[in-house]
Amino acid sequence: WSIRRATIPNVFMNILAGKIKATLIAENEHCIVLRDLHSVSENHLLVIPRKKIESWKECSPEDLDLLRAMKDTAMEALTSLGVAEEARALGFMTPPYNTQYQLHLHALERPVTATGLRGSAFDLDYSPIFKSMDYVQEQVAKKKART
Repeated sequence: WSIRRATIPNVFMNILAGKIKATLIAENEHCIVLRDLHSVSENHLLVIPRKKIESWKECSPEDLDLLRAMKDTAMEALTSLGVAEEARALGFMTPPYNTQYQLHLHALERPVTATGLRGSAFDLDYSPIFKSMDYVQEQVAKKKART
């Protein structure tokens, strides 16, 4: 996993640094929002924090405010696209199944339209690798309780 991570260019960090151009749906002091190039549904967005964090597993309790800001930003972006609240899914891929080693929240409209492994990976009810925002926030908060 670490060899793979070391050899993959970090596209998201290059976008944040302005080295790669991207069409942003939204941005604020905490994060940027763009469309996933490999969309699994009609509206599939990525919310990428400006802070360098490799994955949700690397988040510390100090990052809970950032996670909340990412969630709020995702909800605002989905609202701007007319996505009904009951059709929204927010979640993170679990390493080593993420393709970029920069924390990014998937904000998508259900139903998932992609088929095969890619589509099933984003099923919050069954996927062992796609963790909901609520689950991630709970896990990060538990780190605080353990220290």
